[in-house]
Formats: sequence, structure tokens, C-alpha cells
Amino acid sequence: MTRSSDTECRMRIVVLEDDRDRQGEFSSALSAKFPAFELCFAETAGDAIRLLDEAFDRIALADLDHDLNLLMTSAGNALDPGCGQDVVDYLLRHAPGFPVLIHTTNDSAGARMQAELTDAEWTTRRVVPYGDLEWVAEVWAPAARDLIVESVPAAGHDSLASPTPARAGTLASAAVRSLAQADRLLNDLCTEEGAMGARRDRLVDIIGDLRSRIAQLAKLVEQQELSGTH
Repeated sequence: MTRSSDTECRMRIVVLEDDRDRQGEFSSALSAKFPAFELCFAETAGDAIRLLDEAFDRIALADLDHDLNLLMTSAGNALDPGCGQDVVDYLLRHAPGFPVLIHTTNDSAGARMQAELTDAEWTTRRVVPYGDLEWVAEVWAPAARDLIVESVPAAGHDSLASPTPARAGTLASAAVRSLAQADRLLNDLCTEEGAMGARRDRLVDIIGDLRSRIAQLAKLVEQQELSGTH
């Protein structure tokens, strides 16, 4: 698990990718456009989840590969790194909060990841690698940049110094989506008797996530109001 910076207040881009050459191309493609963002690479699903979980309210983009190579421990044992679907399963326990880009040549797995995220109203896009590394500049980088700028409008300005004001709008949109999800689940609970437990648990997760986002939004608004008085 590698990070481009240890700064704790930056917006973060998390990339699940175990190929070092690809990591270098990804870094070159994004660092010049978004120098204020923290770019983090994970080579296992568990590391990607940790990077997302510790900064969930300031993620600008999650980018996921599916197939990962087995890791070897110092003792010579094989370690299962998980896969991109593991990260998707983690995201599905939360209300949508940031865009997700999927890059994999595993067609069935990539389609499943995208479909499940889309069904849960996550903003997602998929690109399919081809050739050597030319696909990074030709299709991956434009998709990543578009998703980031659409999610965090201030990212389109080179003068961006702090992502905090932009997060107010992002968090507000996420809160609205969470409310819509909660409303649909409540309707399901009232009209369907099957799978009650699973829907109830999902609703509890969404409500908890919504409360967290509202608290974050209130804090951001308060900070903006205080900064405006000085």
C-alpha cells in the first residue's frame, strides 16, 4: 500500500492496482491535473478498503481492477490479495459518496461490479485495458478526470487549495441519494414480506451513513460561515 502524500486533509484518490508500471502511468496521468489530491495505491482489496474507510468523506475517486496476483510472504507462502469485487461489496454497505472507475479485462467480473454499483446508484464507469500501457492515456485518464471533475467541481480549477468547500455540495448530494435509498427500502419493507432482515440491516446502514454525512455537512457549513466572518 503506497501513498503519494501523508497529508491528512487532502482529497484522496484510491487506486486498486498491483502492476507497478500501471501505477506509474496512473500517477503521471493524474498528478499534474490534480496536484492538491492525495494519490494512494493499494495492491490488495483489504488495503484499498482501509484507504477508503479512513477517508470516506474526502474520496474524490475510487479506481478498481478486479484480478490481482497472489502475493508471497517472507516465509514463501501464497497470500490471497482478494479482488475488486471485495471492494465493491464494501462500497455497497454505504450510501454513494464518490465516483468509481473500473479497469479490468475480466469482462464478466467487470460487468458485475459495474452493474451492482449502478443498481445501488453509485456513479461508475468502466474502461477495458488494451495493448501495453497506451490505454491509460487514451481512455483511462480522460475517464478518471471527468469523473473527478463532475464529482468535485472545484477540481477543474488549478487554483484549488483546499477541497473542503467543494465537499459541502458533494455531501449534500450524497445525503439526498441516501434519503431516496432509505425511502425505497422502507417501501419494500412495507410491501414485501421476504428478505425483511437483509433489507432492515441495509436500511440501518444507510441511515447511519446519512447521519454521518449530515454531521459532516453541518460542520463544513459552519466552517465556511466562520471563515466568511473574518
